[in-house]
Amino acid sequence: MKSVPRHPSALLTLALLAGIALPAQAGTTDSTQAFDVTERPFEELLNTEIITAAKLARQISDAASAVSIVTAQDIRAYGYRTLDDILSSMRGLYMSHDFRYGFLGGRGYGNPGDYAGRITLLIDGYAAPDGYFGQSFFGADGFLDVELIERVEYIPGTGSSSYGGGAFLGVVNIITKKGVDFGGTQAALDFGSHHLRKQRITWGKKFENGGDLLFSASAYSSNGRSFLTDPEEGTVGRAGQERNQRLFLKGSLNGWTITSAVVQRPIDVPSSPGVTTTDTSGFTSLKLDVDVNPKLKLSNHAYIGRYLYRANGAGIETTVSHWSGLDSKLVSTWLDGHTMVLGAEFRADDRQSANVVGLDGYEFSNEVQRKTTSLYAYDDIALAPHWQLNLGLRHDRRDNGTGFTSPRAALIWDSSGSTVKLSTGVSHLQATPNTESFVFVQPTPIERLHTTELVVEQRLAPTTRLIGSIYRYRLDRRPSFDETQAEAMPLTTRGAEIELEHNWDSGSRLRASYAYQRVRRDDGSFKVNAPYHNAKFNFTTPLVGEKLRLGAELQFLGRRFRYDGEEMPAYAVTNLALTSQDLWLNWQISLSVRNIFNRRYADVKDPGNGLQTFPRDGRNVWLQISRDFK
Repeated sequence: MKSVPRHPSALLTLALLAGIALPAQAGTTDSTQAFDVTERPFEELLNTEIITAAKLARQISDAASAVSIVTAQDIRAYGYRTLDDILSSMRGLYMSHDFRYGFLGGRGYGNPGDYAGRITLLIDGYAAPDGYFGQSFFGADGFLDVELIERVEYIPGTGSSSYGGGAFLGVVNIITKKGVDFGGTQAALDFGSHHLRKQRITWGKKFENGGDLLFSASAYSSNGRSFLTDPEEGTVGRAGQERNQRLFLKGSLNGWTITSAVVQRPIDVPSSPGVTTTDTSGFTSLKLDVDVNPKLKLSNHAYIGRYLYRANGAGIETTVSHWSGLDSKLVSTWLDGHTMVLGAEFRADDRQSANVVGLDGYEFSNEVQRKTTSLYAYDDIALAPHWQLNLGLRHDRRDNGTGFTSPRAALIWDSSGSTVKLSTGVSHLQATPNTESFVFVQPTPIERLHTTELVVEQRLAPTTRLIGSIYRYRLDRRPSFDETQAEAMPLTTRGAEIELEHNWDSGSRLRASYAYQRVRRDDGSFKVNAPYHNAKFNFTTPLVGEKLRLGAELQFLGRRFRYDGEEMPAYAVTNLALTSQDLWLNWQISLSVRNIFNRRYADVKDPGNGLQTFPRDGRNVWLQISRDFK
C-alpha cells in the first residue's frame, strides 16, 4: 500500500462519467460596474484588478492578493502542454513529481507525495480536487487540454474564507474558453519525444438566441522514457508510460451555464514492474445567475463529482469517491459604498472508500461519509476616496460536530496607478479521509494557518506593471504521521516576491519574477522541498512580421532538502517554442523544445519505495499541427 495512498480507477466508462459532469462560469460584479475580464485583451489586463470567475462579486480574498496570470496567448506562445507547465511558469510556484503524479508547491509548502497540496484548483468556479485524497491533477491525469483554457489565475494567501479548507494556501482558478472562441471545428495532432501522440477535436459555436456550446474530445499516449529505478542493482524502468482520454462539454443560455468533464489516465509504475494504476475523474456543474433587480443578484451552483482509482499487478487497490453539493449566494449593493455577499453551501461526500488486498495477504479497508455545511459573508466597503476595506468570514461544520471559522480582512489604497494592500487572515484545513487513515494522533487535528501580507503594485506605464509582496505565514497546527511528531511541529514562513510585466506595441511581451522563502520549524530544523530561491523569465516576440512567434522561458529553482536530510542542488532549465500566426490559412503549427540544453536535474520525491529523487526528462521535442474548419 502506498505511503499516502492514491487514486483509483475502476473501469468506469467514459460515457457514463460524462453524464455526471457540469460547472459554470459566474459573471462578476464590481462595486460600481459589471464587466468580464476574460473578454479583455492582454494589454488591458495589466490595468485591470483581478476578478475570478468563481465569484459574483469582487472580494478581498481575490483583490488583496498578489495575483499572477497566464493567458491563452501565453499558453500558445510558450508551447505549454499541460497545466503542470503553466503553473511552473508562475511566480513563486514550483512542481515536484514522482512516477505518476505532479505536486504543487509554493509559499513554504511543497511536500512531495502529499496529495492534498493545500492550494485548491477551480475550473470555472468548480473545486476540482477528488473527494478522498484531496488531490488536484496537473498533467495527463488532469481534466483539460490546455487549448481549452482562456486564462489561469493564481491567487496566493488564505483562501479558506472564500473557498473552504482546500484553499489553505491559495487558489488556482482556471477560466475555460467558450464555443464562440472556436466558431467551428478545430482538429489537432501532436507528436513528440518518447513516441508521444495526441489527437484532439473541438467544436464550438455561438447561436443566434445567445446560447453558446463547446465540445471537445482528445486521446493521448506516450511510451515514456527509460531511467534507473534502482541504481545499485541497475534496474531500468520507464517513467511516463501512460495514455489518457478526455471529454469536455460547456454550454450557456439565459443565465444558465453547464460544464461537464471526464478524464481517464492509466499509467505504468516503473518502480513496481507489472503494476498499472488508473485514475478516472468526472464532474458536472450547473450554475444559474439571476439579476433579481439592479441592486440584487442571485447565483446558484449545483455540482456532482466522481473519482475512481485502481492499481493492478501487486494485489488490488481500489479507491472510490462520490460527492455532490449546492452553493447559493446573494450579492447586494443596496447600501451605498458596500458590495455584500451572503452565501451557504452544502456538500455531501456520500462515499469515500479505500480497499487494498495484497498478494501477501495484507488487507486494508477504510470507508467514511461526510456532510459539510458552510456559511459565508463578505463586505467590500468603500471607506473614502482611494480607500477600501474588505472583510470576509466563512464557517464550515461537519456532521460529526467538528467545525472551524476562517476570517480575513484587508485594507486597500489605490491612486494614480499605485496600489497598496495589507491583509491578514486565518485558514483552516480539515484532514482528508486518506490523511485520517495515516495520522499517528487521533482525532486528526484541523490544520491552522495565520497569514499577514503586504502587496504593492505600481503601473509604470499603460502596459507595464511592477508588483511586489512580503508575507509571513505561521502554521501552528498540523497532523503527524509518526511517533516523533516532527511533522506536527509548528513552522513559520517568511517570504518576498517581485514580478515585472511589460507589453510592447510590436507584440513582444516580458514577464520576469523572483520569489524568496525561508521556512523554519520551531526547533530550527529544515523543511523538505522548500527552496529559498525561485526565479522565472519569460519573453515572447513576433518573427517574420506576425507569421511566426518565438517564446523563450528560463526557470531557476534553488537548493532544497530531501527527506533524508541531503541537499538537492539548484538547477536552471531553458525552454523554447516557435508558433505560427496564420502562416497558412486556417492552419497552425507549434514546435517546442523543453530543456534545450539537456540539463540533468531531479525533483525531491516521497521516499515510499526507497528512492529519494525523481530524475526529470532531458531535452525533448513536441510538435502540434492544427486546422480550423469554419
